[in-house]
Amino acid sequence: MNERNFYIFGPLSGGDPSYYNIDQGWVYEFEDATPFTGEILTLPLPQGTIAVLALSDDFEPLDQYDHVPSKESNNFFQKTY
Repeated sequence: MNERNFYIFGPLSGGDPSYYNIDQGWVYEFEDATPFTGEILTLPLPQGTIAVLALSDDFEPLDQYDHVPSKESNNFFQKTY
């Protein structure tokens, strides 16, 4: 069974997506993105988060959770994939 890794997608720059790196902030190379466990869906997210994408260990997309900002919580998502 494939493991799930979760990646945080952020603001676009010139049409290109950015990804979150825990040490560097927003980066533009997917290889530099920090993988997270599913716990990231319950933790505070960095400002600018657009979505959290779950990928299999062979980088196949499994689920996409679009971030829906709210005054009550930082962790409202709409599953779109």
